[in-house]
Amino acid sequence: LTARLRVLARSAEAPALPYITRAGIPPDDLERLRAGLRRAVRDLALAEVRRALLLDGVVATPLSVYDRIFELEAAAVAAGYPDLA
Repeated sequence: LTARLRVLARSAEAPALPYITRAGIPPDDLERLRAGLRRAVRDLALAEVRRALLLDGVVATPLSVYDRIFELEAAAVAAGYPDLA
């Protein structure tokens, strides 16, 4: 059934949901978590799972990257879509 689907339009790009850990995590523990994610992205045995989840990599980014979501929300409100919930 999904084979008949087609793309009608694309939305603006925005960052995906982040991986979240606990507040105050020691830097060494955080690096171990990041290293594990990087290994999972390179693991050939997980290639099909990554493809199914549409994952092609992981990137550590600053929180400011998520400002893009607020920019898109403001543009939607300006275009007449004030209730996005």
